[in-house]
Amino acid sequence: MSNSQDLKAFIQSHRNDDVNALALKLTTGADTAFILRQVEGWQRLSHKVPSWNEIEDLHYPVRLSLEQCSSEATARYKQTIAERLCPSGKSFADLTGGFGVDFAFLACNFKHATYVEQNAELCSLFHHNAPLLNLPPTDIVESQADTFLKTMPLVDLLFLDPARRNEAGKKVAALADCSPDVTALWDTLLTKARYVMLKLSPMLDITAMLRQLNHVKEVHVVGSQGECKELLCVATKETPAKDEPIIYCSDSSFAFHFCREEEKRATPVFAQSIGTYLYDPATSVLKAGAFHLLCQRHGVEKLSPGTHLYTSDKLVKDFPGRTFHIVSSTGCSKQDIRPLRGLQANLAVRNFPAKAEELRAKWHIKDGGNTYLFACQDLQGKKMLICAERCSF
Repeated sequence: MSNSQDLKAFIQSHRNDDVNALALKLTTGADTAFILRQVEGWQRLSHKVPSWNEIEDLHYPVRLSLEQCSSEATARYKQTIAERLCPSGKSFADLTGGFGVDFAFLACNFKHATYVEQNAELCSLFHHNAPLLNLPPTDIVESQADTFLKTMPLVDLLFLDPARRNEAGKKVAALADCSPDVTALWDTLLTKARYVMLKLSPMLDITAMLRQLNHVKEVHVVGSQGECKELLCVATKETPAKDEPIIYCSDSSFAFHFCREEEKRATPVFAQSIGTYLYDPATSVLKAGAFHLLCQRHGVEKLSPGTHLYTSDKLVKDFPGRTFHIVSSTGCSKQDIRPLRGLQANLAVRNFPAKAEELRAKWHIKDGGNTYLFACQDLQGKKMLICAERCSF
C-alpha cells in the first residue's frame, strides 16, 4: 500500500471478506499480515465486543489474545461489581491487561487507572488503542505482575486475570498452575488494594478455591447463553477470614445469590411424581451448588438427590434456569422408546448412565427442533424419559 490511509481504506472495504480467501489474493509482506489480522480481529470482535465495532483505527492482537479476552457482556458485569463496591473510585489497576477489554470497562468507573502487561507486543498495541477508548487518565506499564506489585501504590480495586495456559500451551485451571500464581501473591495483593478481583477458570472448584484464598467477600459464577463463562472472586481485608462469601449466579435472564450455609440448612423436597412443569437449573447455579435451596426459594420439587431437575404443578416464572411444560414421561424400555424413533428433539441426560450422543444413535432421534427430551432417574432410581416443550414468557 502506498500510505497508511490507503491501507486503512483497504481494510475497511474488506472487513466482511472471508479471511482465507483474502489471504490468497494478497502478496506476502508486512502489510498482508497486518491486513489479515485487522480483518479477522474486526470480525471476531464484532460479535464479542460489539460496542467497539465502530471505533476507527482500533488495532487487534493475535487470534489467541482475542479468544482469551472477555466478552462485552462479562466485562460489563464486572463493571457493575466495581460500581457497587467503589461508587467513588479513585484508583484502579489491572496487573494482566492483555487486549484490554476488562481494563477498559472497569477503568471507566475510576479517576485514574494503571494498565500492566508483561507482553511487549500487547503493551505496544494498548498504547495505540488507549486514546481511542475514552479512558480516564491511564498509566501503561510493561512489567510482570509480581514485579510491579512490589512497588505499586495502594488502589481501590486491583484486577487480575491469570494466564490459564502452561508453558506447553495446554489449558490449566488450578490456581497454582496459572501465571501469576495468586496463591503465592495473595497476602501482598490484599495489602495493595481495598478490593481484589480475580477472573478464574470456570472449571475451578469453588470449595478448593476458598480453601486457598482467605478474606473472600463474594464469588460470582457468570453464565451466558446456558454456559458457565467465568468465575470471579472478590476479596478484601475488611471481610473476616472465616466469613462465608456471598455467591452470585447470573445469566442474561436472571440473578440468584446465596450463602453456602443457607444451602446446608435448606431441606430438599423430593418429587413423588412428575408435575406439570419441569425446571432445568442454569449451569451457573449448578456450578455454585445451590441444589436444595432451589426447593426452598421457588417451591419446586427435586426429582432425586442425584438428578438436578425440578418439577411443580404451578408455574414458577422466576426460576433461575430453563422452564418446560411436560408433555409426557415414560420409562426407557424398548417398548417405551419405540414411538420416538425418527423424532427430532433436543436430548439431554441428567444422572443417567449414558451420554446423549449414545442415546440419540441408539434411539434414532434426530437433533434439534422444539421438543426436548430429558433422560434421567426418578426418586426410586428408575430410568425415565421426560418429553417437554420450552416455556416462553
